[in-house]
Amino acid sequence: MDPGCPDHAKGEYWTGNTGLVASPDCPLCTCGPSECVLPVGIAASPGQVCGGPFTDLLAPEPWDGSCTSPMTVDPGTFGSVVIPPPMASACEVVEVPPPPKAGGDFSWTTRARACDGLVQGRCDASDLMCSPTAKPPPPGFQQCIAYTDPVDEVALPTCPEAYPEQLVFYADVDDQRKCTPCECDEPLGNACIARVSVFQDPTCGGQPMPLFENYAIGLGDGVSCIAAMGGSSLGAFSASWGVNEPGACAPSGGQPYGEAIPAKPKVFCCQPVATE
Repeated sequence: MDPGCPDHAKGEYWTGNTGLVASPDCPLCTCGPSECVLPVGIAASPGQVCGGPFTDLLAPEPWDGSCTSPMTVDPGTFGSVVIPPPMASACEVVEVPPPPKAGGDFSWTTRARACDGLVQGRCDASDLMCSPTAKPPPPGFQQCIAYTDPVDEVALPTCPEAYPEQLVFYADVDDQRKCTPCECDEPLGNACIARVSVFQDPTCGGQPMPLFENYAIGLGDGVSCIAAMGGSSLGAFSASWGVNEPGACAPSGGQPYGEAIPAKPKVFCCQPVATE
């Protein structure tokens, strides 16, 4: 409990603190899984060796592999089909915040309360200092004078001989603590094999005959080029997973830097604590 002001100095003049405790608290950085992602679509090439210009047939986003027919490519206008490989998605950053502290983001080891009262009197010379003659302060208090002007903590004023003990307390905190951002490295460990089927029928039916079905292409494979049957059209495509094993990413970040600095200092010059 903070001590109350004594009877002969009941006015609370100023409160502050010293002994700043501000340990850095950063979130725990984690990463979600890296998912296998189906090819973005297919493309039709006019020649049988997959040379351009290409006609792109893109799947909707997101795509679950169900039958899609972005457009129909007529017979005689293409000679091969281009199939890109599946991909591994980037991992999503997941930040686990630190548990809240009961006392907030920082605390102090010592709290100071300065109390004052009414004083009557005058100084006869400019080099004299007025101070009350009072009974000794109660336990926990010292009789002090305070600098009312702002002070530079790098060059604190010198205390006079009658009040030799200098005490510095602070009214605020300049909190410059920050955390490095959470990030996820490139995914590792994915196993993704897509099976792609391309149809002449816009509804992925069996008539006319499909161009091909369940063509397997895996993560890390190059783009595949498949020659088309002469006189065939390109009406739709679908895909399914042959292998779909998510990967993982190593997290990084969440490291503290900077510091919390006591701010708005108040300087008191005090008489020593009386000893019996």
